[in-house]
Amino acid sequence: MPKNSPYYKFLRNSVIKVQERGTHSLIRKRWIKDIEKCPVTPVRAINVEKIFTVFFILIGGALLALTILLAETLTMRIQQKDHLDDGNKNGTGTNLERMYQEITGAQEKVNSLEIPGQDLYPDKREALMNLETLLFVIQKLDNKLLSK
Repeated sequence: MPKNSPYYKFLRNSVIKVQERGTHSLIRKRWIKDIEKCPVTPVRAINVEKIFTVFFILIGGALLALTILLAETLTMRIQQKDHLDDGNKNGTGTNLERMYQEITGAQEKVNSLEIPGQDLYPDKREALMNLETLLFVIQKLDNKLLSK
């Protein structure tokens, strides 16, 4: 309660009167029972033999998780390599090669829309820039996949 409150003096005096009369201690005895203190037991040291199994299980689980991770990674790489090899054997090429061919075809179509003697419209220029960016990204991705 703020000190400038009009009730501050009244409440302070009332609390002092209750404490002087002993009413506070009577209420405390009646409603608040004494809480028994917990007995203090001596601290015992834990032996390594008692907690060895917990650490053994923890390390075993971590090793199991690592072996599963390695197995999944190896199988995923083998499947990706087989998929890339299958695409090249069938003559269809990889998805990136097909995308590259489609984008170059789209680029040729946009270039064929050019009117001789006139500058490209901003939309056409933007479309050509986007197609060139896509071609660049596909080439970089294809180089990364081939390097693996």
